Amino acid sequence: MISKVENLPNAPITDPTSEYQSASLLFTNGPNVHSYIKEMNEKVLSHYDLMTVGETPLTHHPEDIAAYVLPTNKELHMVFHFEQMDLDGDGDSLIQKPRQFTKLKALIEKWQQFNREDGFWNTIYLENHDHARSVSRFGNDSDEWRVLSAKLLAIMQTTQSGTLFVYQGEEIGMKNFPKSWGLDEYKDVATHNFWNQTKAARERISGGKPVHMSDLLDNFQKKARDHARTPIQWENAPHGGFTTGTPWMRVNDDYPETNVAIQVGDPNSVLSFWKKALALRKEHEVMVHYLQLSYYLSLSLILCVFKVYGDFTLHFAHHEQLFAYSRTLDNMKAIVVMNFSTGEINFDSQELGLCGARLALNNYEVEDRPFKDNILRGYEGRIYIAGVD
Repeated sequence: MISKVENLPNAPITDPTSEYQSASLLFTNGPNVHSYIKEMNEKVLSHYDLMTVGETPLTHHPEDIAAYVLPTNKELHMVFHFEQMDLDGDGDSLIQKPRQFTKLKALIEKWQQFNREDGFWNTIYLENHDHARSVSRFGNDSDEWRVLSAKLLAIMQTTQSGTLFVYQGEEIGMKNFPKSWGLDEYKDVATHNFWNQTKAARERISGGKPVHMSDLLDNFQKKARDHARTPIQWENAPHGGFTTGTPWMRVNDDYPETNVAIQVGDPNSVLSFWKKALALRKEHEVMVHYLQLSYYLSLSLILCVFKVYGDFTLHFAHHEQLFAYSRTLDNMKAIVVMNFSTGEINFDSQELGLCGARLALNNYEVEDRPFKDNILRGYEGRIYIAGVD
């Protein structure tokens, strides 16, 4: 967004029913954006030992995103792109659309395999300050399944290649605040703008008569950015221990049961599970996409050679609840199987090559439901480690 189309032209009319039109084409990926970033890299960034991360909203074409990241372009190390975050909605819309699980799997496969030989580097994340809580959006935040599905999402993220970003509160499984909260509890200007514009459009259609708006609150409870901005739930204390003053948003109602203090001492908590998953990721290089850069110098040539280690293979691509993939590096293989539903799933363990594999991590800490090798329980996730002949 640092380069905009000159002369401030009007945005094209793409929605005749709206007073305001999307102008993203006029301020994203502008005509000089790459020259600006190259200059910043040359004069500032390249002089320091640091990591650079950009953000590419409203940009889904892989080639457009890669232009910022490929090492030969000398711009940034990585960027946050939002293709998977836009699966259940259109851009800034707060109306939730049905999310097809197979599309999510296909997107992860695409980015895990994209331009590896040229040095493309991923950012791995499911939450940030502009998106609702992941356990409510991608998992199941009911009392029965919140902990298990939060751990499942930890498995999914820690077994992908790239740099992992964990957003504040995600590590304890914080969820969206409840439907009982009214519009006055939402503070984000984008939420209120969307409400006002939608209400005005409906009133124009109704001829000024009162209009029904409860459906919008239902969608806000699922999609609004406000959910990522409630105070961190440190302990069972006023405002969740976040402050002794008055926070700009009130703490979520579940802070007495979901907070850091409780989870620190609980080996079966979401926080403890994140620590286990991260430790496993560090222990086994096969679960991290490693990139070796070698520079060969001469008087007239700088040749940069990239060697990428670890691959990604998706299994059962068309299954609507099962997400399974394998990562292979030299003679080591990691197999990840996850059930994104409340019911049991039978899967073909032979296709995944589980014979002789060691179960390294499982999100069912308490065996209250019998473990079976080829059956995944509700929201169960497993990581197996195996040797490769």
